[in-house]
Amino acid sequence: MEVDWAGSTLHITDRSNGEVIPAYVFIATLPYSQLSYVEAFLDMKSANWLTAHIHAFAYFGGAPETLVPDNL
Repeated sequence: MEVDWAGSTLHITDRSNGEVIPAYVFIATLPYSQLSYVEAFLDMKSANWLTAHIHAFAYFGGAPETLVPDNL
């Protein structure tokens, strides 16, 4: 499974006050099938990195033999 934070930052707008909040996109892809899991987080801290992996494993229905991070 190849994993990384996507290059572009998205933004979420708080409807109550108009504040624009950055959202960092985690992506995990199974390279042969091209099946992907994508989730946005409010920061790129270790806790969210680990949470993203757990959610990706649940989505894919298991853990791959190898994880390949890109330029972390």
